[in-house]
Amino acid sequence: MESTQRDLDANGNVDANGNVDANAAHICDECGHPVATTWHGHTFVYGLGEAAAELAVRLPVRRCDHCDFDYLDEEGERLKHEAVCRHLRTRPPPPGT
Repeated sequence: MESTQRDLDANGNVDANGNVDANAAHICDECGHPVATTWHGHTFVYGLGEAAAELAVRLPVRRCDHCDFDYLDEEGERLKHEAVCRHLRTRPPPPGT
């Protein structure tokens, strides 16, 4: 996975374009401390056999410097799902479903 570190705000949160995400206050699921967010390029294979396609997406990886826990949360999973929907040329489900 390719990583690009961006300038971080006090909470360590930036968006895919490197802008501070003031609305995001992510807390570590393991220890409860604030986490930093960095955006990583990620590729994954969708499908089987000759019909398989390699899809590319940028994902927010959450990292807690206090306990060294790295993870993808629901936002990362949603972005992967949206990449599959774009590949299939279908609409993603509405948020919260």
